[in-house]
Amino acid sequence: MSTITYKFPTLDEIKNQCRIDNDDEDNLLNIYLKAAISRAQNYTNRIFYEDEIPADACPSAMLVEPDVKIAILLAVGYWYQQREDVANEQLYSIPLGFNALLNSYRYIPI
Repeated sequence: MSTITYKFPTLDEIKNQCRIDNDDEDNLLNIYLKAAISRAQNYTNRIFYEDEIPADACPSAMLVEPDVKIAILLAVGYWYQQREDVANEQLYSIPLGFNALLNSYRYIPI
């Protein structure tokens, strides 16, 4: 029986999410990706791994799940579209679905 492992979004997946057809903003997208992963890890109090969790990892470590990947894509796409906080309509620093997708993975040490 094979186990499916999920990876962090690739640059091609991010470009598809943002509907980008060129390489002009690859550096910016990579910065957004790293920030989104960091934000997801901070929100959940976890460290995400793609292939396997090392033996010496902290107890909160987990593999990337599909909804974690979607939350990261959602954040990157949002930041790409909303580059400024100044607008006539209400803007959020992170899309509302981001937290909803990650809530079930929050690690709260007791």
